[in-house]
Amino acid sequence: MLWSHHFPGAHAAEVRKRNEASASPGMIALAHDGRSDPSDELMSELDTFIGNLTAKGYMFVTVSELVKRS
Repeated sequence: MLWSHHFPGAHAAEVRKRNEASASPGMIALAHDGRSDPSDELMSELDTFIGNLTAKGYMFVTVSELVKRS
């Protein structure tokens, strides 16, 4: 499985805005910052990202569910 949108821990707010602007059905978002505990900034921006796209009608599923739907 390849991801189309990446959420590194650094500059999470800027990355979220870019990812929201280029969101499309079937996208796969990879979220990690390379640490054993994710940064608070990354987690906050992911919550915002998911909330904003859910409000626009997007649905978030696991990769397994995405494969079943394709």
